[in-house]
Amino acid sequence: MAEPTVEERGTEAAVDPALGNYIYGAFGRDFQTADRERVMVAAISSGQWASLVKACAKEREFAELERSLGLEFRREAHRYEAREAIAAVLEPWFAARSLAQIRESFDQHRVCGADPAISGDAGAV
Repeated sequence: MAEPTVEERGTEAAVDPALGNYIYGAFGRDFQTADRERVMVAAISSGQWASLVKACAKEREFAELERSLGLEFRREAHRYEAREAIAAVLEPWFAARSLAQIRESFDQHRVCGADPAISGDAGAV
């Protein structure tokens, strides 16, 4: 029997098995930077997702990934479903930049991140 989707489970996330460093139901994960720091990134709302994609200049890559998977990343459940593929696109971007460079891009685009210098008031996006 197939696992229920995120949309079908609703708030029953507590029964889900360990997810590693991902956020259940949306996209969120930590990444290592070029200077060996770690940054936790979260894109819960469609606005936060759009900000993250712009900050990383990955619009084309994610449009192609959406088409190939038949998903719409503006939807939380679809971002969650494709979390590993999304991380594979983002990981090299983080690995190629220092924390300071990431802060600059995230500040400019109001991306939600767990580093205090990154997250600022981005949760309001």
